[in-house]
Amino acid sequence: MVGERAQWHPIMACEEYEPGRWVMIPQYGQPYAMIMIVRHGAEVGYRVDTWAQQPKDRMLIGYFTRLRAAAAAGHQRFVQGHTKPNSRPLSGHDFSRVPGKANTPSRTERD
Repeated sequence: MVGERAQWHPIMACEEYEPGRWVMIPQYGQPYAMIMIVRHGAEVGYRVDTWAQQPKDRMLIGYFTRLRAAAAAGHQRFVQGHTKPNSRPLSGHDFSRVPGKANTPSRTERD
């Protein structure tokens, strides 16, 4: 990144509370997403859920092959909860275009 200006990325909101498990926390307030490493055979990826005190109240956001993409998806869901429908991101960044998104089931309930 020589000569480039560093930019904030949603991964900076992640706090690893135990190995392979992160919670996404805004500057002020409660956590808004959880990320965990998942393994399926030889494949390794990341599962992102909305954060809620009770596991039954969490919703699946998606599965991703890269931590940066998982964090971007969790943050995008958080931002969408604070914007008007069909509005564009204020900062001009579209974090959803981070490489590494894997196939995500269309259902949003917990497994």
